[in-house]
Amino acid sequence: MYQETVEELHDGRARICVAPEEESYFSVYGEPEGYTDADGNEVTSEQEHDSIVELIDRDGLWYYFAQVKCKCCGQWETVESIGMVIGSLDSGYREDLISAIDKEMV
Repeated sequence: MYQETVEELHDGRARICVAPEEESYFSVYGEPEGYTDADGNEVTSEQEHDSIVELIDRDGLWYYFAQVKCKCCGQWETVESIGMVIGSLDSGYREDLISAIDKEMV
């Protein structure tokens, strides 16, 4: 699996990585049902589906994970992850990953 380190922490003893999501967005969340937007306009399930596909095509669908290096063997251990992220890592999710790393580094 291709992965890339997004951010190194704790002097290289921890990192946040990203990899392309392997599952289909719609196999996890199902097909959209449509909705009424804030202006009262109806958005069909097909329009919502097309909008999501457009976002994924443009920004990608990613799996982010936090890893710490084992003090004993030097192998990377995953301590937290978030998948089905369209585009860049939201700051709230980033903070969750960093918090998981910090708990392991104590």
